[in-house]
Amino acid sequence: FPSHDKGPCGKVIATHDSKAGAEAQARAIYANEKSSSPVFITKAGARFMFLITTNAYTDREHETITSKALEDYVDRLWNGQVEQVQPLLFWHKGKAIGEIVWSDLEGPFLIEVARELPGAYEFQGVEYPISQLWDYIENHPDEWGASHGFDYSKSDSDTYSRIEKFETSVLPLKKAANPYTFSGVIDMTSRDIVTGK
Repeated sequence: FPSHDKGPCGKVIATHDSKAGAEAQARAIYANEKSSSPVFITKAGARFMFLITTNAYTDREHETITSKALEDYVDRLWNGQVEQVQPLLFWHKGKAIGEIVWSDLEGPFLIEVARELPGAYEFQGVEYPISQLWDYIENHPDEWGASHGFDYSKSDSDTYSRIEKFETSVLPLKKAANPYTFSGVIDMTSRDIVTGK
């Protein structure tokens, strides 16, 4: 995941299907850069979810989060004024099925990455393994959108100039207030990741 240009953050430089490939990449970085920044090779060991959470377009409920509000939120996040690790929920309810580990803005879109959590979640009175829900989302990629819970300050009717986001949810795209959202699983369990600063 790329580092944000307004604050320090470790970043993923590359992923490899083999440890040998990852080690070769790390050696090349050390050989070509005069930097004391450490480079680590880690096994991902989990799945991640890529989310397009919201954007500056008017949603189906006639609400708009301005681009300025999203930019301000991301700037505060990267400057440590907002808690970065937030829960990923299923349909705004229950126990977290993941945790947000990276966020940034791409044009008018808030982009987030969540890491899968172990354990179980309850849906309609029945407990399911979290991994089973992630399996379903991974195997039905066109069905899922994203949403988020936030507190806000209104500048105009249904236009939000500042938000305080506290969770992100994956939910069926047809039920999402904003149709320009997305949730998709990235399986990193068989890859080695080269990270640095």
